[in-house]
Amino acid sequence: MQLSSQRRNRLRFLLAFGLVVALGLLLAAWQGMRGQALQHWQSLLQARVENHSEGLLGSLERAWLQLKPIEVLYAGSELVTRAELEEALRRITDSPEAALQNPYVALVLPRSGGAWLIEDGNAWAGSYMRVGRRFDADSAMARSLTEVLRSGRPQVVLEAGVGNDWLLYFASRIDERGGGRALLYEIPLGNVLRHRILDAEDEGLRMRLQVQPAVQPDGYQDKDFPVIATPGVGLAPALKIEQRLQAYQAEWIFEWDALPLALGGPQYALADLTLGGGVLSLILLGLLLVMSLRWGERNSRLAAERALTLSELSRSEARYRTLLAQLPCLVLRCANDPQWTMEFMSARCLSITGYPPEALIGNRDQAYADLIVAEDVERVASEVARALDLHLDYELKYRIRRADGVVRWVHERGAASYDENGQVQWIDALVFDVTDAQQISEELARSEEALRALNLELELRVQRRTGELEQSNRDLQRAMEQLVQAEKMASLGSLVAGVAHELNTPIGSALVVASTLKEKSVLLDGAINAGELRKSQLADYVETVREASAMLEGLLVKSGELISSFKEVAIDQQSMRRRKFRLAEVAREILATLHSQLRHSPVRVELNVPEDISLDSYPGPLGQVLSNLVGNAVLHGFTGRKEGGVRVEACLLDADTVELKVSDDGCGMTEHVQHHAFDPFFTTRLGQGGNGLGLYICYGIVSGVLGGSITLESRPGAGTTFIIRLPRVGPLRTEEALQALPTISSATASASSMPSTAADMMPPA
Repeated sequence: MQLSSQRRNRLRFLLAFGLVVALGLLLAAWQGMRGQALQHWQSLLQARVENHSEGLLGSLERAWLQLKPIEVLYAGSELVTRAELEEALRRITDSPEAALQNPYVALVLPRSGGAWLIEDGNAWAGSYMRVGRRFDADSAMARSLTEVLRSGRPQVVLEAGVGNDWLLYFASRIDERGGGRALLYEIPLGNVLRHRILDAEDEGLRMRLQVQPAVQPDGYQDKDFPVIATPGVGLAPALKIEQRLQAYQAEWIFEWDALPLALGGPQYALADLTLGGGVLSLILLGLLLVMSLRWGERNSRLAAERALTLSELSRSEARYRTLLAQLPCLVLRCANDPQWTMEFMSARCLSITGYPPEALIGNRDQAYADLIVAEDVERVASEVARALDLHLDYELKYRIRRADGVVRWVHERGAASYDENGQVQWIDALVFDVTDAQQISEELARSEEALRALNLELELRVQRRTGELEQSNRDLQRAMEQLVQAEKMASLGSLVAGVAHELNTPIGSALVVASTLKEKSVLLDGAINAGELRKSQLADYVETVREASAMLEGLLVKSGELISSFKEVAIDQQSMRRRKFRLAEVAREILATLHSQLRHSPVRVELNVPEDISLDSYPGPLGQVLSNLVGNAVLHGFTGRKEGGVRVEACLLDADTVELKVSDDGCGMTEHVQHHAFDPFFTTRLGQGGNGLGLYICYGIVSGVLGGSITLESRPGAGTTFIIRLPRVGPLRTEEALQALPTISSATASASSMPSTAADMMPPA
């Protein structure tokens, strides 16, 4: 009995042990199935979640791009009407690819103290973006808008929950010229989420999204956002997935909860049924078989993946070496020792050093330090050591001697890798052959030195030439001043000749009368001495004296008037004094001085100047201008014609301005002659007595002394008209300035400031 009891106990123990083992195996199989299901669905959900998360940001990106026309609209105009904004938003939301519904847009402007003010937009009156809303300088919105203007990149500036939806606020700078304008967009995130993530395969998923902008707004709170209302939403999640993305200057944190409903229900149901059904042996055998098969498949798959990974690594290494071989430089890794012991060198080593890489790696045939020219060894070591001590990258040039003995210049750029103690593990560097560039640099340096010497020589030569030109200009100025004085003397000679000619007639007549009176007196004296004087003879003599006296008085009065007129003209022209005068009187006096020239000329001169036009100016310079213009017209305006006419007329343009015209019906001028009419020394009669200073001096007198302007109108064959406009009260001039005008300097300055119409003037004599 005792043995039987022991056997029974042993049997029970064995049965219990077998049961425990079976249960353990069953539990292990059940846990394995759940783990495999979780792993399988986690990979699927991970891909799906990443697709949703990136798709959400992609939708936001498309929404942002769809809003770009709004930015272009505001950037292209300082004023955008409400109608233009509403039309642009309607086109965006009506587009088949629209990712937005009911977006709001506002134009914000900076105010003093860092604050912002919404100036315009399409938001309704109760919106967060209503017109006139002000963001204080210490608010998250104001700080974010300031960062947008600084960086020029769009970003999330505020995040807030309204009702059952989310509103995201984006901002972008639209004024690249520094004006400080920005656009603020309100985007309903719920519309974007539903538009992008709504999918029947997402049943059983919950998403919790946090958007953390660079500047946190006050009262920031996280918020759960369910994608689809599904059965079992209140169940505990079987799997959690978190994903963090950076976009629009904010961190987007996606937390996804996967309910058992989303993890493949049949596999979970089979495991639970096996655990609760009690069919331990069959399920255990089946599970053992399935697990064995799956573990075998897994091992086979892992072995195949491992072999594939090794193959990919081998191909990647081959591609890496091929890529390094194509680089135009030597890529190396060496130890930080005096010999620069090489651990790796690319294939470019042969073309740069003349040695194959394997000859220098590990200092097998040659140490790299021995290739450096002796004069550069110490400098290279000290510069590299100084950069490594400061944990900085280094760049330096030095010379190496190739295997064939040729010296080449190289440029090395490198950096070190350090361990946790700050010790150098190795040095990675790029070595470029810069021999050709170095030679070019040296040649350029020599060329620059030669160029500097040439520039110095040119500067000295320019200084000498400048001195010579200045001396020539001074000589030319003296010559021009002499010509101007000669022109003045010629004008004075013409005046003297005119005076002499005009006085010749009355003085000659007076001489005839005096001669007749003398003869009568001699006859009377003879009769008295002979005692034969008769009363009739005496009466005849008295009558002759009376008539002669009357004639002499008239002739002398006329001579006195002429002398007085000529004296006034001479005084005006020589002293250039300023006085009040009548324009008609001065014009008649000037024409009187020209009477001797006009008497034998077929040209008629007609004067039409009102007697009531008076001026307070300089009659002498004005007379010289009028004399030159009339003389030019008579001498040069009728070449090849037998007769013609010159007309001098004047009128008042207004109370302060007089217009004087000198016109002729002669042959006129070509455009070339008009263009150069006021240039000094320009004449159409070069070598025929013309010096080219007549109109040049006229322009200087009118613009300089009289303070007026002179223009002309002319066409070939249609005559020429000079138009002079003068102020009735001339400008005040000092005696020294009047004596200097018109001089070469003043006339030159006047000619340099002439308007384009000054080219339309008659050529000087």
